[in-house]
Amino acid sequence: LCTAIIFNSQSPWDLVLVFFFGIFIAAIGENLLLVILGCLVLSVVSVVIVLLSGKGEIELDPAALLRIPLLFGASVVYGYLSDQVKQEKRKAAQLEASRTQQLRMKDQFLSHVSHELRTPLTAVYQFLTILWDGLAGDLNEEQREYVGIILRNIKQLQTMVGDLLEATRADSGKLAIDPQVILL
Repeated sequence: LCTAIIFNSQSPWDLVLVFFFGIFIAAIGENLLLVILGCLVLSVVSVVIVLLSGKGEIELDPAALLRIPLLFGASVVYGYLSDQVKQEKRKAAQLEASRTQQLRMKDQFLSHVSHELRTPLTAVYQFLTILWDGLAGDLNEEQREYVGIILRNIKQLQTMVGDLLEATRADSGKLAIDPQVILL
């Protein structure tokens, strides 16, 4: 490619043409095969245009023929790089979609688990308060101590489940915030 540019003394605009054709092919090519075919066609067309733009005579000039490998090579390089960029963008989009789906599934799982844990914890807490208040009969000191330990642990577990539920709501945007003015 460099040799073709050095020996091509047809026009100083050749480098601009190389750049333009490369960008054009890179923009329209969906895969490398289409890019190569498009590069070949545009290179040949550029030579035909140079031949026909002469003084009414068709003359095959070696410098004009040098445009074919020059434009073809540059366009293929641009096209290949463009193809690689498009593939990387597709991979990044797929990765982002997968990550979004995983986050959504995690949020749904945590929300479901926290809701399902609340019901049995509430039932256990209610029955323990019945025992603690003595509605099911009197407790001796040792039983009362054990029920007190269980009540503290149940409250701690309920707080953890509530925090988990709030975190899931915050991540999914369902957490309602009610700002208020308070005196410090």
